[in-house]
Amino acid sequence: MAGLDAHMTEVPGSEPAGGPTDPEPAPGAGAENEPAGWETEPMEANLMPPQTTRRRADLFDALIALGAGAGPTAALRRITDVAREVTGARYALFAATPAARSVVPRVVRSGVFGDPPPPGLSALLSDPRALLGAGQPVRLADLREHPRRVDLPAELPEGVGLLITPILADGELYGELLLFSRPSAGFSHDHETALVTVTAATGVVVATAVLRADAERRQRWLDASADIVAALLASEAPERVLELVVQRAREVDEADLAAIVAPGALSGRLVVQVAAGTSAERIVGLEAESTGTPIGEVLRSETAQRLTGRGAQLQGWQPQTPDLAVLDGPCLLVPFPPGRRPLGVLVLARQVGRPVFEDADLMLASMFAGHAGLAVEFSRAQRDREWLAVLEDRDRIARDLHDGVIQRLFVAGLRLQRTARSVDVPEVATALESTIDELDRTVTEIRRSIFSLRSPLAGRDGLRARLLAACSGAAARLGFEPRVALDGPLDTVVPDAVAGHLIAVLRESLGNVARHAQATELDVQARTDGTAVLLEVADNGVGLDPAARRRSGLTGLSRRAEELGGTMRIAARPGGGTVLSWEVPLATRAALPR
Repeated sequence: MAGLDAHMTEVPGSEPAGGPTDPEPAPGAGAENEPAGWETEPMEANLMPPQTTRRRADLFDALIALGAGAGPTAALRRITDVAREVTGARYALFAATPAARSVVPRVVRSGVFGDPPPPGLSALLSDPRALLGAGQPVRLADLREHPRRVDLPAELPEGVGLLITPILADGELYGELLLFSRPSAGFSHDHETALVTVTAATGVVVATAVLRADAERRQRWLDASADIVAALLASEAPERVLELVVQRAREVDEADLAAIVAPGALSGRLVVQVAAGTSAERIVGLEAESTGTPIGEVLRSETAQRLTGRGAQLQGWQPQTPDLAVLDGPCLLVPFPPGRRPLGVLVLARQVGRPVFEDADLMLASMFAGHAGLAVEFSRAQRDREWLAVLEDRDRIARDLHDGVIQRLFVAGLRLQRTARSVDVPEVATALESTIDELDRTVTEIRRSIFSLRSPLAGRDGLRARLLAACSGAAARLGFEPRVALDGPLDTVVPDAVAGHLIAVLRESLGNVARHAQATELDVQARTDGTAVLLEVADNGVGLDPAARRRSGLTGLSRRAEELGGTMRIAARPGGGTVLSWEVPLATRAALPR
């Protein structure tokens, strides 16, 4: 035991008078001096006492249980029970360090429920952090002699001994085993040495469980990264890929909310681009200042952060809605992708009161953001090259329309006007005027098309494309393809924040029609004149039940409009069905002409 003794720390004056093993007899003493209870024979004077043999048999049973494949929590319960029984302790507990909390509870107790502790000791059994020995063994004859006595509860029972044994493996501290004796019983050096072997084996079991859990968690992140790459190779739409990113990140890290927050193209403010989890639909489109906020700092520094909660996460968000409360809990803020001009920040949040994220969570989330972000960037680079070819073709088409088609239509219109003035038959003149008006409308539509073709924000990333993608994505749920009409410079005058709300409102409206309306036709119209934007969703379904007006989804749509200074109206459609109108101002509160 000499080697073991060198590793034990004993507080001076803490050795109790007596213990479970009686002192060894003086050299040369006779049988009459043998301690009571020892069974000796003339040729075997060094036999262990029966209580020691029983103790070690129990400990070996515990070791066998550890090797039998029991889970780490079950093994720790077995260890605390055996340690309490073989040492005669009144209470025992295992306190896990952060290194082991991914596989075992923070505290595993023994003896507490059958023998309720006094108040002062009860507080320590619930939260033993003030007692922990930082990985060093501790043995005290009286708990009140603890070096950190000022941090302990004032009401501590007298004569309660304390024995702390660290649970180590490969130099890593995974927890500490704490034993509390009955009053005046205390612990001996033999108790310490008897627990060394079993606690070492316990350390190996916990370390193995931690390694296995880390490997499984890493594999889940790698699987999530593979899902993102597969979606990109399948030519999924960018919005769908980002939705998959936040969805898989939330699932793997057991978060309540995952979102990607990025600077708006026009406003420069931080905008929630996509989200999954708690209140996800209602926070998409919300804005935050890019300065003075943790997310903005992560975006500037390109350094991930782990927040424990109840901090500055909610600062700078507008509006401050209850849906953002989840951001006040533990959070991970990871550049997306990390290390090189991130596109945005991947936010993973848990509700207040849930366990905080560990450093391993931050490392693996950063790895995932790197893989997924680079895959998205690579895909975007490929699509940008393809898009340049499309833009060149569009420019050619726009030039042909402007220089050729419009000019010919204009000349045809002038000729018809001249002919109409020379015709004496009223019916023919009226028909010619109608044709001229139709030509004027055609020229106007072509000019709008030319404007859209030449708009730098038009196309796959513009609001028009997002509206069309949302309607196309709802076709499977509806059972038919919605009719879509878009009018005005939607891609250029609608700010990112309003566009995010507009897309969220459209998706919620399409979902409501698919779930409740029993419609066979659906018309979606979005238009703007530069002062306001209007979204109308009209179906030919069964109509809206008056009781459904209080449904939380519709309340959320109305609240979005009110937050932006706009309105939402729901009315019956002539001929049957429902019309939802959602209108918000842009630069002013002027309404669109009806």
